[in-house]
Amino acid sequence: MKYIPFGQEKRELSEIILGMMRISDKSVKEVEELVETALSVGINAFDLADIYGGGRCEELLGQVLNNRPDLREKMWIQSKCGIRIEEFTYFDFSKDYILESVDGILKRLQVDYIDSLLLHRPDALMEADQVAQAFEILHKSGKVRDFGVSNQNPMMMELLKKEVKQPLSINQLQLSAAFTPGFESGFHVNMEGDKAALRDGSVFEYCKLNDMVIQAWSVLQFGYFKGNFVGNEKFRQLNQVLNRLALKYNTYKEHEQEIMSGTVERFDNRFIYVNLGSIEAQLSKQDQIPGEVFASHDRIEVYVYKVEDNPRGVNVFVSRSHPEMIKRLMEQEIPEVYDGTVEIMSVAREAGDRTKVAVRSHNPNVDAIGTIVGRGGANIKKITSKFHPARYDAKSDRMVPVEENIDVIEWVADPAEFIYNAIAPAEVDQVIFDENDSKRALVVVPDNKLSLAIGRRGQNVRLAAHLTGYRIDIKSASEFEAMEEAGQVDYAAADELTEE
Repeated sequence: MKYIPFGQEKRELSEIILGMMRISDKSVKEVEELVETALSVGINAFDLADIYGGGRCEELLGQVLNNRPDLREKMWIQSKCGIRIEEFTYFDFSKDYILESVDGILKRLQVDYIDSLLLHRPDALMEADQVAQAFEILHKSGKVRDFGVSNQNPMMMELLKKEVKQPLSINQLQLSAAFTPGFESGFHVNMEGDKAALRDGSVFEYCKLNDMVIQAWSVLQFGYFKGNFVGNEKFRQLNQVLNRLALKYNTYKEHEQEIMSGTVERFDNRFIYVNLGSIEAQLSKQDQIPGEVFASHDRIEVYVYKVEDNPRGVNVFVSRSHPEMIKRLMEQEIPEVYDGTVEIMSVAREAGDRTKVAVRSHNPNVDAIGTIVGRGGANIKKITSKFHPARYDAKSDRMVPVEENIDVIEWVADPAEFIYNAIAPAEVDQVIFDENDSKRALVVVPDNKLSLAIGRRGQNVRLAAHLTGYRIDIKSASEFEAMEEAGQVDYAAADELTEE
């Protein structure tokens, strides 16, 4: 993450700001997770406004900060005021309204100050002295540290600067690769046509001359709230360029073997296409979980397992059924896995149905299995809640929700004991290794445990084989005795396992 020194205190501010206009339908927990995720990738700047969600957006963040006061000093928080929504919408940059608005912002956020306050869009009837008086009071009281504007042209800012003592540090302007009216006149100097018209008074040049930070809002949008241009057929050439840049700078190659969040865009006979921000990823049928159904615009998490170049751009292949997705989710959700105290050694998965996970602890005081499972199975529930498989029920003639079962077993260095653990919940009498094939093992189980060891349609032994890396043959004790009598067992390779 890149940072810039900002404001009168020259605080290091991330170049990417998290806009929080659309969080009003989130829970407090979801907003907390959003903030923590942003901070974890280096984003320390957060943008709001008093009208976002009718104040609900600020209230949600305020509840997070009340629950987690440790987050406040890590965050640079900006809000905006000046738009009044009553019987109709209008602007009010009066001293009294600005002061009232900031008090409301602070109350909803449950903080003593905000790092930056912007005038929300221009007020054509603005009295600069009124703004100046409000800014002076807010600055001296410590309620606001820095000030700025949004969507204002040079003469509007000059009018403010005539009265306002504090520097105007920011101009927040709509800007994206598909929305460039502020640049067009600069590209068409001394040319005929509409694009040569000087609409914004050279606002970008003015901001640079006056050391004002330009905050670009809706950087993935085209037009004025017309939608996202990423993956949009109207902007095919632009998206091709973005794909080439993504490849050039390894934007998505770096995300191989990671979980990313995206939006379901469209479907065809082969793929679900997932928008990951600047590129469309492909979720094939074999990478989907049986019974999961998605609709356009659904937010989903996917595991990026391959990024490849092709003559037309970049292909990103993602999965929800990949075993590694379980491992990455556990790294995200369980602190002991993230910091390496508990290590996930291997995962075997039949997505939507059952998964086996082998774990070990690097701290003798930490129980690996108990840590992964969590109190009352809380950690496992966090993982399984990410998936929504369904299975056809003949009795009701409809698809019914099911839960993917996750078995957690202890990894041990001894291969015989590891196989013993992997076959659970069935008991094991012996593990016999083939001297001619180092990755093949015969597992002997009590007669009454044979079906349990094999599992429904062979699932248990199949998962155990994938988990351990051994080809496993299951025999009952009576079958094994018959093999002994026939001289088909090499005793030198046998490990007897008894329960203590």
